[in-house]
Amino acid sequence: MPEQLRTGVVGLAFGAMLANDLAQIPEVKVVAVADHTGRHLRVSRDDFCSHFGSSVWYDDGLELIETEDLDAVVVATPPSTHRQLVTAAAKRNMHVLLEKPMAVSAEDCVAMREACRAANVILKMEFPMRELPAVAQCKDLIANRLGPPLLISADYVIGPLNEGHWAFDAATGGSPINENTCHLIDTLRFLAGDIVAVNALVANVRGRGKPTPDCASFSMQFASGAIGSAVGGAAAAVHGSRIGQRINIYCETGQATLTGRFHTFHRLEWNDSRLRHYERDYGAPPVAPNELDPFECFPLHIRAVESFVRSVQEGTLCGASGEDGQAAVEVCLAVLQSGRTGATVRLS
Repeated sequence: MPEQLRTGVVGLAFGAMLANDLAQIPEVKVVAVADHTGRHLRVSRDDFCSHFGSSVWYDDGLELIETEDLDAVVVATPPSTHRQLVTAAAKRNMHVLLEKPMAVSAEDCVAMREACRAANVILKMEFPMRELPAVAQCKDLIANRLGPPLLISADYVIGPLNEGHWAFDAATGGSPINENTCHLIDTLRFLAGDIVAVNALVANVRGRGKPTPDCASFSMQFASGAIGSAVGGAAAAVHGSRIGQRINIYCETGQATLTGRFHTFHRLEWNDSRLRHYERDYGAPPVAPNELDPFECFPLHIRAVESFVRSVQEGTLCGASGEDGQAAVEVCLAVLQSGRTGATVRLS
């Protein structure tokens, strides 16, 4: 393994934050970036590249992957583009950190997983919530003190997406449910296990991107027999609300509640069967992601990026896998299908 991992970042609307995180790790060098417009950056292309030590700019992510000699690549483009980029990276033996959602179909997910498995490269999903300290502690409490989850309620709703956002195109993004509620679904799967059935109501309440739903309320059955309910989507009035997300978990011998803001579960409360109450707050991010300076890191993603680098160095995946990414896509698509048909959708 080289002293520094030569890394590229494809897609800078969100990937710019991940590039900032990578740049904080001494064992990583961001040698190339790609974006077809660069319009989401708040600095010039030259200033952005020079910040990372004269990184090379590409207008086309596929060209970056096929040209540069890289150890790893971050893919943070709309999900309809992921299959082509990830399979190309695997062919060139590049490890991949893949921004959510994994894809718009299970078939694309399978193709990416198989390509990375055949090339013996890491494919890690950028699902950072499961790596937050409060969520990790909740997982440990369930395993060692509170017992199996029996009943769950959850909400994670972001502000409205712009008209024309790729998430409203079923072929490009699948919906705001697939685009963002996948975070909540992955966190619930991490804490309570596989989801095997969903029943949903969906709607477009903000009037943008019609007729694609922008929010959902759905019930779930887990493989363990536990049941739950959740609301998600892009129906909040604004982005960056100080009123955040919540997960309540009622377990066999106690219960736990995760809360937070700015997309970050940072506070955990729990009690056991003797009603002893505990709480811990790991600290909220100081500002919302859209309030960051151009080269500032957002705390939510740092651990996931660090564990990706560790995965590459050690040759063993740390964090969410391609299988986890596919499972989240399948649940999101099931929510949309149930909302269209009014029927419970069962997942294999």
